[in-house]
Amino acid sequence: MVPIVAMVDCRSDDSARPLDCAKPTMPPTLACDTSSPTLFIALSNSAGQVFERDYNPGPTGARTEKIGFVVEELSIAAGLTLDSIERLILGSGPGSFTGLRIGAAFMKGLSWSLKIPLLQISSLRAYAQSFVMSDHAALKVATVLDAGRDELFAALYRKQADLFIEELAPSIQPRDQFLNRAVNAGYQLIGFHRDASNLGIVAPSGVGQGLLKIAAAEHPVAQFSLPELAQQEPLYLRAVSARTIAERKLT
Repeated sequence: MVPIVAMVDCRSDDSARPLDCAKPTMPPTLACDTSSPTLFIALSNSAGQVFERDYNPGPTGARTEKIGFVVEELSIAAGLTLDSIERLILGSGPGSFTGLRIGAAFMKGLSWSLKIPLLQISSLRAYAQSFVMSDHAALKVATVLDAGRDELFAALYRKQADLFIEELAPSIQPRDQFLNRAVNAGYQLIGFHRDASNLGIVAPSGVGQGLLKIAAAEHPVAQFSLPELAQQEPLYLRAVSARTIAERKLT
């Protein structure tokens, strides 16, 4: 086991906490997830350390504006320069439309400028993976994110060795029906919702580290490809309800 320096920033809480994980098999890698109200970023260096920050500015904060600052902070802590990062991992969603777009634009821009590969992994799976890497022992996890309209972005995962394997792919589900079925079937509820405490939903932490763990186990080798990068898009699940001026004129 290798030491992990974890810097966790939740609103005013700036305390550090020790974590454990298996030594990464990847070169220096940056992972980022912007699907939820919390910005998750983790950076591994060649010494096998992971530096991590979970940043939640509160209900009025703009978490995505801090991506560049947090990446710079972690790079300094890890002893890396930006051009020494060799791989990028992005939480692909589903989740906040604006958050996903900003996160994708930032990471795709880095990928293109540094000519390094960008891998996409489901944000909901990363929520589950971060849960198993904590002190919790759940074998079945339902990951959820508030989708509005009494609906959830949701998925089901089951623990297999050190990873959570998908049982139900990310989809839009009616909130009450899905939560009742999941709880009755013995699934631990993980994710984000405005009424999380009343619904029994536990917020994840260390999602960036979860992205690193999945990528190291399932995608040990990756190559930069400009055509592939151009085709990468977040997983929205729901069409954008807003329309452009030109689109509104057609109706």
